[in-house]
Amino acid sequence: MVLTRFPVALIVLLCTLGTVETADAFQRRGSDNEEVAVGNQAPPLPEGVWVGEKPDLQAPTVKVLFFWEPSYTGTRLAMPLLSQLQQRWGTNRLRILGFGVERPPKDYNAEKVPTVEPFVIRQGPRVKFPNSVIQDRDVSRTWMRKRPEPYFLVIVVNEEGKIQAITSPLDEELNDIVAKLISGRYEVSVERFAEPYRAEMEKYRRNRDWTQYKLVLGRLVERGSKYFAKEELDYLVSVLTEQDDPVLGQSQVSQWIMERSTTDPDFLGMLAERLANDPLIPDDRRMLALAAQAALESHNAAESSEARAVALGRMALVNVRQGNDAIAREQAKTAYRIAPVHIKPDLKERWLYVKQHTEPGG
Repeated sequence: MVLTRFPVALIVLLCTLGTVETADAFQRRGSDNEEVAVGNQAPPLPEGVWVGEKPDLQAPTVKVLFFWEPSYTGTRLAMPLLSQLQQRWGTNRLRILGFGVERPPKDYNAEKVPTVEPFVIRQGPRVKFPNSVIQDRDVSRTWMRKRPEPYFLVIVVNEEGKIQAITSPLDEELNDIVAKLISGRYEVSVERFAEPYRAEMEKYRRNRDWTQYKLVLGRLVERGSKYFAKEELDYLVSVLTEQDDPVLGQSQVSQWIMERSTTDPDFLGMLAERLANDPLIPDDRRMLALAAQAALESHNAAESSEARAVALGRMALVNVRQGNDAIAREQAKTAYRIAPVHIKPDLKERWLYVKQHTEPGG
């Protein structure tokens, strides 16, 4: 889901003028700034004065640390985007923490004029995450020993306190990284481990060497199947299309349903959705009965209103494909109704999709 509504050209211009360059330059300074690097343990948060109530900094959640300056144009764009991201996931799973940096006056003898707190106060309730006023020296000692100009970047930290990404707050990939971290399907060390294996898989797929392709996939999955759901589902699609082996496909799907109904029911929901909606799969190979079983297993294992809503939405897609129009509409409508606020937009889109594809004249 893309959270930004700002003109794409404007965001690209801002990134060109220094946002992404700032983050990239920061990452390249590994030897000068070894403590703050992707994959490393994050240092203690900088001390500062919170504007309003101090948040729980020890909460075991994914954290997005936003370092910013009031004078930088991109800050006004980033604030609402990060506020939407915070609202989407809630503070029990995500903590976005802003650190507004006060730079010392260029004239050493000049009086310091506060800029961060007045900026936050002017934004009022539009900013949905807490912000702290910190001094340039506070952040440059531990987080940014060679500070970027200006401060405008986010550092994503997982629940264990390890840095997962350093990027621009305007980067749309930030939303995907946060979603994967919260779902437990992302860890930067695993991503680095997987890079050469993914390149091998692509090579074997191009060469149609399916034996080696599956062997490499197996090495990935051994590291942790939850990180490689997409790769496993891509493999299934290749079995049903490029490998032209529907019997093997049916065997693989049946095995997944048996093995993952308790260990990873969300994967079964993704499996059902892929079988129902992937445009590459021919209709006569979608295995809709198995897709319906996988979706039902995912729903039955759901332990929260969010998981139930997502599972119902996936069940609706399978029923659309099966021609069960009334059931599909009811499931999609119920999924939207019970969905927590942060995923309602997604479920509304699904409901509208189901209505379009099941109502007369749709």
